Amino acid sequence: MRESAPDFDPAKLMKQGFTWVHGVKGESTSFDIPVSIFTFLFEGELMLSDGIESFVLKPGQMVIFPSDNYHTIDVLKDSTAVYLCIIGTNRAFCNGIFMNDKPQEMTDNDRRIRTLPIVPPLQSFADQIAIYIQERNRFKNDLSLAKQQELQVLLGAYYPKKQLQSFLAPLCGSYGAFYDQVMAMGDLFLSADEMADRMGISRSTFIRHFNRTFKMTPKNWSKNLRCNILARALRETSEPLAELSERLHFSSQQRMSSFCKENLGNTPRTIRTAAMRLRRKKQK
Repeated sequence: MRESAPDFDPAKLMKQGFTWVHGVKGESTSFDIPVSIFTFLFEGELMLSDGIESFVLKPGQMVIFPSDNYHTIDVLKDSTAVYLCIIGTNRAFCNGIFMNDKPQEMTDNDRRIRTLPIVPPLQSFADQIAIYIQERNRFKNDLSLAKQQELQVLLGAYYPKKQLQSFLAPLCGSYGAFYDQVMAMGDLFLSADEMADRMGISRSTFIRHFNRTFKMTPKNWSKNLRCNILARALRETSEPLAELSERLHFSSQQRMSSFCKENLGNTPRTIRTAAMRLRRKKQK
């Protein structure tokens, strides 16, 4: 099983929900994706960093990478792990565990990432995921959601509430709610003033919460989000440029072209043509 595990691919993980990964000592992976990730480590050792703190994840432990940080994984020993990309919002995931119990509110210190030991029922769950992926090589979205719901039941059943609230603190509470509200407005590419107004808070309060949650300014966050969506659409779809420009709220197709050249290094047509040539080359 270990030898047939694939490399970590954040883009593939977002599509599948689950993935099973084998890391070789000395490898390093950095990623920044707009979803939260569960990591179940079977064997080996991983050095994990969220840009603020670093710690070593050991076999039999699990950890959550919150969606609002830049993360790095360094493989200290050959490792095998299962990753779960949370489907839906962070708040909804927490509500599925705590049901009608309101998660505790967080302080600044509660943003710290914590680990939990993997209890035997949860280890069996992760083993089943690994075996399924090995046999089928992928997860379907509907099955991923069903398995996520199963995970929520297991977490709520086998861990003390207080311990689980501490572990899930980066996803729940006031910061988790703020994150979900911002992400719900992400595809509108609003200004800081417009987002603050929609959330019913002052601009200064919005900026303070935004910087603390996303570790960057609203302007840079919006630009990065636009770049990621634009690059993926150009490389993976045939969506007409005029429609893409309108969807990403550019004032004109020409403005989108200028933005693309400034931030992605080339024009939309050139990027799309290069991606098509690369796909054809791989198919030969």
